[in-house]
Amino acid sequence: MVAHMASGGSEKATNQPHDALFRRVFGDPKHAGSELRSVLSAEVAAHIDLEHLEPVAASFVDDNLSQLHSDLLFRTTFDGDDAYLYFLVEHQSSPDDLMAFRMLRYQVRIWDRHLKTEPATSGKTRLPLIVPVVLYQGRRRWSAPTDIAAIIQVSDHAAADLVDLLPHVRYILDDLTIIDDATLTTRPLTPAARIAALLLSPASRDTDVIVRLRTSLDDWRTVAHDEPGLLVVFFTYLLIVGDTPADRITDFAAQLGQDAKEAAMTTAQRLRDEAQAQLLASMLEARFGELDNDTRGRIEHATTDQITDWSTRFARGANSISDVID
Repeated sequence: MVAHMASGGSEKATNQPHDALFRRVFGDPKHAGSELRSVLSAEVAAHIDLEHLEPVAASFVDDNLSQLHSDLLFRTTFDGDDAYLYFLVEHQSSPDDLMAFRMLRYQVRIWDRHLKTEPATSGKTRLPLIVPVVLYQGRRRWSAPTDIAAIIQVSDHAAADLVDLLPHVRYILDDLTIIDDATLTTRPLTPAARIAALLLSPASRDTDVIVRLRTSLDDWRTVAHDEPGLLVVFFTYLLIVGDTPADRITDFAAQLGQDAKEAAMTTAQRLRDEAQAQLLASMLEARFGELDNDTRGRIEHATTDQITDWSTRFARGANSISDVID
């Protein structure tokens, strides 16, 4: 399964919080498998081994689209034969009319890789099945075609004559903009995957997302008990992407226990420190020119007190970087 989404997977605050959340949660085979169970029919899912997904360390997204898409690839079997699950997360705010073409191109790259790395085991070479899924989290309902045949330009009067020539390669769409709380609750998702789906949906950008979070309180409590490290990922996403005040998020975290509350508070403070460090670096560059790697590194790893002290020195009219950072 491949997931396509914005860039890096660090838990640190980045310019791609969607990607970080997506990779951290759905990069785990058990969470990815639960998403597949949610979007595949029971008949199709019965043929796929979703219990033994193997992550493949590769990306197939075009470099110029890496800020808009993130992908994850898993290897598995379909009735015992090689197969892949390709999960793509789409971060654009509006649908991509060419997504069917892009997904076909990514699948061809997966097949190319498979042919190069996997020797044929029988007299005939066969291509493995790929199940492509697009997870969409934009602001507008998805309206782009899910089959490449629909984006190939053919006149209406010739369509019937060309029916045998038109390729039909489709992807499965999971449009989070139309999934309500009731539907999300009934999906066979793991607690962490259900929370991630809620956060990736437009709901996370509500001015007070806590109202929505309370509908999944049991899931949050399960994650706090079983995978407490994910709480930092979730709180980081909420604080970066959403408009809900940090104290409201901390109050919600307190319902999960003291450790969760401290995680929320620590995450909020870390993000404030990072923002202040970035602001100081920007001000120094505006006055003294581009910073060298050593200076930038010192700012990135400085304590809260150091950033406060250096910012004060700058504000008092420092004449050089050395007057600011000792």
